[in-house]
Amino acid sequence: MSHWLLSISVAWGILFLVTKLYKDRKYSRLPPLPPGWLVIGNLLDLPLSSLMFKKLTVWSKEFGPIYTSRTLNKRVVVLGNAKVAGEILDRMSSKTGGRPEQIKQSICAEVAILPSCNVTHCGEPCAELHMTRSLLVRLNNTPQYTYPKRVPWSWAFSLTRIFRFVSITHRFSTSAAMRTLYGLEGMSIDDSDPSQKLVEVSDRLFETVKPGKKGSCVTFSQSTIDWRISRKSDAFYQQVTNLYKQCYFSEAPGSCISRDLKEKKYPGLDDVNSVWLVGILLLASQDTTKVALQYFFLAMLLHPEVAREAQKQLDTVIGSRPPTFEDQSNLPYIEAILKEVLRWRPPTPGGLAHMTTDDISYEGYLIPQGTMLIDNIWGMTHDPELYPDPEKFDPSRFLTPENEHRSPSPDTRDDYLTFGHGRRACPGRDLVLRELWIVCTYVLWALEVRKPMDEHGQEITPDPDAFIDIGAVVCPSVMWATAIPRFPNLAELMRLA
Repeated sequence: MSHWLLSISVAWGILFLVTKLYKDRKYSRLPPLPPGWLVIGNLLDLPLSSLMFKKLTVWSKEFGPIYTSRTLNKRVVVLGNAKVAGEILDRMSSKTGGRPEQIKQSICAEVAILPSCNVTHCGEPCAELHMTRSLLVRLNNTPQYTYPKRVPWSWAFSLTRIFRFVSITHRFSTSAAMRTLYGLEGMSIDDSDPSQKLVEVSDRLFETVKPGKKGSCVTFSQSTIDWRISRKSDAFYQQVTNLYKQCYFSEAPGSCISRDLKEKKYPGLDDVNSVWLVGILLLASQDTTKVALQYFFLAMLLHPEVAREAQKQLDTVIGSRPPTFEDQSNLPYIEAILKEVLRWRPPTPGGLAHMTTDDISYEGYLIPQGTMLIDNIWGMTHDPELYPDPEKFDPSRFLTPENEHRSPSPDTRDDYLTFGHGRRACPGRDLVLRELWIVCTYVLWALEVRKPMDEHGQEITPDPDAFIDIGAVVCPSVMWATAIPRFPNLAELMRLA
């Protein structure tokens, strides 16, 4: 028996060494690797449960803007500045546009892949994907889908009280998305919240696409996964599909994206893919808008001088009438605030993972096919060479001395790095930016946002570094604020808009 066990041990040892030598040769030209343990690599160094982007940024300062991290037998290449990300993810996008499979038969928790899409093992995009992304560009730029005026004013007026960041921004982002995508009426601040199931779905899906996350409830493969996990995944997929169907097939007046899809104004997608297309747009716009607005309120509480500067420009340009989208070109400071919010606290600081679909060479390194690439957005937006004094909230960095828009630096994607790179850049970016611009402008025009008081009459100052990590999205901690109308007849001004 002892000889048999010894033989098995020797065989396994030889197999391990051969496999290791093969992989070491395969990965011998990868970017530099932080020191780690023999078998588990850097597993113990990475805070996989929360705020992994901060550790990745620290490593970028030590090992350079491109380096490799190893956990067990997986090697991940981290891209830590805008120049490297632009060269690899943008200009090599045909080979770096893959995404690790995380949803049943390539249904990813993002708009990149829809149910009928067939992809290779490394995530090569299919014809349906290209058609879908082309459709999204058209949807984002269709005039009738611009954000309706009546939701922001009613929402902004409801802020004239003490409010909690999380609830108010959730209700706005959900109302905006439901109106634009499904034609449904928005929620007032005092209504019951019918979207709680949507929140649960978005939280679970964003948790699965976090870099380094296995996605225990929605990770799928054909034969290598335990059947119990697969059955749980099937049930979750069906739950999400039914939820999106309920919204998609609702009867709603007026023009909206789902109605035009049902009327086949954009041919090429069947009902199932259309349901998921609009559902994923809802997921992306709802969560990105919600978290970005929370950081906007946080910034205004901590930097009231920025709010006053914006209100000075608003008073000069539009006076006492409510703002509209037609005012956007005349309010450069508002857009500078929006850019700075998304730079200072990007909603998805760790980015969403890419995967190489072919071997690529970069500055002497060889990154093999099937390697995961992490687009570390936080490291890029807090790069002092690109944005000096990155922890300082300073919208003027995006303006010239003449108060005009400064030309963005190369590879910053118009200073909106938070929306990602290459073929996997967020296709709903324009929709999100329109929503953010109109509500931030309304809030600054209509209200003074102040810190709340404690029981002793002292201001409560929120901590800008207190985060809640819910997966790919990272939110500020729960905070309160007080809003004071800037005009005595604010309600009348808004109703006349």
